[in-house]
Order: sequence, then C-alpha cells, then structure tokens
Amino acid sequence: MSDQKEEHRVIRRIVIGVDASPYSLAALRAGVNLAAQFGASVTALFVQDTDLLHAASLPVAREVRAFARAPHSLQKDEIRTQFQRMAERARRELEELARAQRIEHSFQTIEGRVAEALISAAREADLLAVGKASKRSSRRKLGTTALHVLRDAPTSVLVLGELAAPEKRVVVYDDGSEAAERAIDLAAQIAQQSRNSLSVLLSSKDADVQREREEWLQRTYGSAVSNLKIRPLRPAEMVYIGSAVYSESAGLFVTPATGLPSEPGQVRKVMYEANAPVLVVR
Repeated sequence: MSDQKEEHRVIRRIVIGVDASPYSLAALRAGVNLAAQFGASVTALFVQDTDLLHAASLPVAREVRAFARAPHSLQKDEIRTQFQRMAERARRELEELARAQRIEHSFQTIEGRVAEALISAAREADLLAVGKASKRSSRRKLGTTALHVLRDAPTSVLVLGELAAPEKRVVVYDDGSEAAERAIDLAAQIAQQSRNSLSVLLSSKDADVQREREEWLQRTYGSAVSNLKIRPLRPAEMVYIGSAVYSESAGLFVTPATGLPSEPGQVRKVMYEANAPVLVVR
C-alpha cells in the first residue's frame, strides 16, 4: 500500500453472457454502459446449452406447460429453434444499445455447457457480465451458472438481477488484500465517471491498521470522487456484509474475490442481503 495509485485497472474487453432472460438483458445493458464509460469493446455470447439439447433427445423428455391438457414432447429441433429465437432477440438488443452508445461490439453463438463456455470466453476478457439466473425468480435466487462463474472465472465478474441504480452509491468492500486495492480503484473509477458517491466498507480488527488504511484511502481517493465515505465495520458487521452493503443504499457493490464466502449458500445470502448488482474483482 503506497501513496501513489498504481496504473488504473483498464477494462478493454467485456464478455456478456446472454440468454434473453430479464436478468441477462440487464447484464447486457450494464455491460454496454460500462464499455461506453471505459472505451471498451463488447462481445455478447449466447450459448446453446448442450446439456439441454442432449436431454431433449431422450425419449422421456417432456415439457409441462400451464393450462395444457398433457405434457408436450420435447424435440431437439424445437429446442434449437427456441435457441435461435432467443439469440436473435439478444442480438437485436445488443445492436440497439451499442448503436446508441457508439461502442465496438460483436455477437457470437456457440454450443457448449453454459458456465464452462462463459469461463473459457472470459480468459480473453477483462470483465464477464452475467444475469443472476436464467429465468425470473425470487430475489433470493442465484443460479448455478452465476455461482459457477463467480467461483471459477479467471477475470472479474459482474452479476446482475437488475441494472445498477444511477442515483445510488457505489459501495466497495476493503478486506485489506491486494485484490481489494484493485477493487477500490475500479469502484472509484466507476463512481467518478457516473458522478456517484463512493462508500468504502473497511474491515480490520487492528485499530492501527485501520487508521493507516483510512489515511491512505483519503490521500489516494479523497479528491478523485465527489463524495468519499469510509465506514469501519464492527466485527458483527463483517459477518453480515450484505446487510452492511444494503444499509449504504448501494446501487453497485464491488468486492474483491477474497471478500466473498466460499460456501454457495453464503454467497447467495450476501447477494440477497445486498440487493444490488455485484462486481467481483480479481
């Protein structure tokens, strides 16, 4: 930790996982907005789920529809047609958003297992954006694909259930790690470019370390954002980090990967309590 900021973390390429669900369309809009802020390019990736295609080829495959008298037999060609329609809807949405923001963009459709395909594509990107689930569900729900990429993606990951609220704070969690310094720098850039306030949730049980960190944050970012708030967390708040984020009226929660719990249920709990898009920085 030094008085001099390292060279800004640069976002040059963003990959966005799309599936035409409301959550993935929110990820698409957020990814395009970030690309416009950072001068980055966007690649929207639609993955035709090979697991679903394989399941549709089984003789026992059935789709139960509301108000239908009997289950409907699933056909592989029918699933492919549905995929094509979903991909086309997402492609049109990308074209419209990218045209309005004047950003470089591309759209790709591939076959594969969804999480594995997204993680592979993320190796050549600075940020991977995904919806929190593949279909509309309760606010508590975090899908398996989102959990998988949060755990295994080699780059930073943005998970959205809805768009970041422009009038709300950018909130970043500082656990004292090197990844936290990268997260703070990225959060400060986003807050500065979106003209939002920045709240830093400071985690340290050592008073001297905490004071030194607060002084560094003020020196480094005090003049970079319109309103910097540093909030040392009490020990109990460190356990309920999602609730602390929510109490800050977060429009976006930025955290180092080291700041998330390893247990999936606890990750879902943090996402639910924070009730905001989450950007995990590596």
